[in-house]
Amino acid sequence: MAITTSNPNSRPIVTSETSTNTGVSIEIDYTEYYNRIATAVETIATNSTTIKNDIESIKNSIAVIETKQTTLAEKTSDIRDYQLAIKNFAEHDGIHIKSPWEYLYMYSILNAYVEKGYNINTAKTEVESKPKHRD
Repeated sequence: MAITTSNPNSRPIVTSETSTNTGVSIEIDYTEYYNRIATAVETIATNSTTIKNDIESIKNSIAVIETKQTTLAEKTSDIRDYQLAIKNFAEHDGIHIKSPWEYLYMYSILNAYVEKGYNINTAKTEVESKPKHRD
């Protein structure tokens, strides 16, 4: 014989008689709640994996950026060295352009030197060793 009772918390109640018919055993069925908890834990696990993968992707992106920063720093250093070489040429016995179109003439001369094996880096060290003078 099953007994129906009121449930103020609206929880499912399973009732059954005891084997000796001397009392009633009342149990609350938490199956729905356990299923919701299991689903929530699975969702947390899935989202945690997604977050872990996103963090790994960010780490890889940071590594790429660091590599590019190193390359940029090296290139910037090279540019600085070339600018110093040009400055040294301009301050010493290097290339001096006085008219707007004279650079074309100077370029052809420089190109001829380069084609004959003239080493600009060697010239740079020679120019740097000469004392500065003003015309």
